Amino acid sequence: MIASLPAASLAAASRLYWTGTTARWALAGRRVPWLPAERLQRLQDRRVRDIVAHAYHTVPFYRRAMDARGLRPADLRTSQDLARLPLVEGHDVARNPEDFQSTALGGRPVLEVWSSGSSGHVKKILWDRAAVFRVHASTVRHREVMAAFLGRLRGYRVLIIDRRGGTRDHVMTFIAKHSGFASGLGTIEERASLADSFEHNVAAVNRFRPDLVMGFSGYIGAMFRWAASNGRHVARPRLVWSGGEMLPEPDRRLLQEDLGIPVVQGYQACEALRIGYQCEHRDGYHINVDQVAVRIVDAAGHPVPPGMRGRIVVSSLINRATVLLNYVLGDLGTATAAACPCGRTLPLLATIDGREDDFLVRRDGGVVHTAEVIAKLCVVPGVARLQVVQHASDRLHVRVVCADGTDWASVRAGVERAAAVLMGATAVAAAVERVSDIASEPSGKFKIVISRCAGRHRQAPAADPIA
Repeated sequence: MIASLPAASLAAASRLYWTGTTARWALAGRRVPWLPAERLQRLQDRRVRDIVAHAYHTVPFYRRAMDARGLRPADLRTSQDLARLPLVEGHDVARNPEDFQSTALGGRPVLEVWSSGSSGHVKKILWDRAAVFRVHASTVRHREVMAAFLGRLRGYRVLIIDRRGGTRDHVMTFIAKHSGFASGLGTIEERASLADSFEHNVAAVNRFRPDLVMGFSGYIGAMFRWAASNGRHVARPRLVWSGGEMLPEPDRRLLQEDLGIPVVQGYQACEALRIGYQCEHRDGYHINVDQVAVRIVDAAGHPVPPGMRGRIVVSSLINRATVLLNYVLGDLGTATAAACPCGRTLPLLATIDGREDDFLVRRDGGVVHTAEVIAKLCVVPGVARLQVVQHASDRLHVRVVCADGTDWASVRAGVERAAAVLMGATAVAAAVERVSDIASEPSGKFKIVISRCAGRHRQAPAADPIA
């Protein structure tokens, strides 16, 4: 009977279903951060068992890996048991994305996003519709933290500074297509672009006077630092909510201590979407254990105790399209067994050391954020991994690792053209070099952009190697 309905009616019914289902998930999900720890563990372990069974039966990589280890789904019953699976690195997914995709997708809608992550490897990640809406439902957890600073759950003004056509746009377009939800539900929202200058976006802040500024940590911090250094007035929001990268400590002090603007950070990645978030106390990152399992391991993959710095390994427990279990994000962090004063029972990451890239500096004095580099250069067909070293405003050195079977001349020409568009000048000299690999830092982190020219706005501090 349902199959005989017209396509438009089926689409409308589907949108109504996902709207109602997501609303129910959001209502139930509001209670999750406050559940007793044992109930949280049972919830997480149940989802571990579900995703492991799905992975074994429909995902080629995990079927082979479990067979090679003599494992069956029934052997992996808790989040701790995920350690029995192999570690998955970014280059594994970049090289063979289909190996991690479920064969049970059929023709069902999926969200496609691209990531370079902290490893620098360009990867296509598919998200099934239910997983996207489960993540969307968890937005209420962020909104409740925001309300603690803004005094209300809705009706406030939000300025989002991000990349046009970035992951957020893809996610929100997908949500709007398949449900009745719209971006900025209950808020007054405006957008600004990472591609615009600090001066342009400072003017946007002053014109719109937002209560909340959201976006990439590094860009927001550098924008306020630019304004302070150049004596420019900036209308102060009541809250900055940032993510995508770590906020350098000098910028955090400028925002919070000098300007009196609280900064709350989220922790997310295309491979797992919303992993965790800071609460009102900002003493750590609450991990969404109903959606992910997080482990901290040493360089050899062995677990480290709370308080010891190690590699962050994440397993998405809800995505049944591209399945990633025991995935090495490329970030470093420390777990803590301490309870948060806010009362939430979600486990905490005490620290996260994500990637901190430099900005590229254009000849006109403008800057280029890493997200724009990824959007223009990393998506050139044939590019598997890439790093840009800037020696002057018109001189770049681009190291490229090619995907197997690609034509180098075509890749090089594509990177040269993209670099000229990125820097806003056809006269930019981009020396494009093909390499077999690009070394990460001793810590295991990877910098896509390294600027060695005068006028750069940020450079990451040296990182200590992990145990």
